[in-house]
Amino acid sequence: MRKFLGLVLLSSAVSWTAPLGASACSCAEQPFETAHAGAAAIFEGRAASIAPQEDGRLLVTFDVVQTWRAAGHEHVEVLTQALEATCGYPFEIGTSYLVYAAEAEGDRYLVSLCSRTAPMAAADSDRVLLGSGVVPVDVVDSPESDRAPVSHPPTHAGCASCSAGGGRSPLGTLAFGLLAIGLFLRRSRS
Repeated sequence: MRKFLGLVLLSSAVSWTAPLGASACSCAEQPFETAHAGAAAIFEGRAASIAPQEDGRLLVTFDVVQTWRAAGHEHVEVLTQALEATCGYPFEIGTSYLVYAAEAEGDRYLVSLCSRTAPMAAADSDRVLLGSGVVPVDVVDSPESDRAPVSHPPTHAGCASCSAGGGRSPLGTLAFGLLAIGLFLRRSRS
């Protein structure tokens, strides 16, 4: 009898996986064309912060590296459900994503697990199809803003890329170092 009761309890525990009323997210993977056509914003960004909201969603702030549609600022906020079971996207701070966002709620976009959003490491095929994006640069009003505009080479991608790579190429640093050593040796021989 104890074995029978143990089996009944064990099978009940295994079959009860979620509280009553909970639903699982169910969606099919979107082809690129569908996701591209339906997205209100498409951008590459690094998740900088994640904050729970009173309504049960998460507010994710991104440092935008480049944009293809609508996300024209260096920092963009998106809302997503807190749980994957309710189609929330599992963003991680410090990870870079290719984000396909739905219509904005105020100045915040909406992202779900059903969008084509993916970590940049898994978004190579989409990057090829999207082509070159635009680097967002926010202009701040200050006394210095009255000066002539300063142009930056296209390799700088706002704050997000500077903090990620420091804006310096290891190859360029090596070449500069070798050039400096060569000039020093040449002068020492003279």
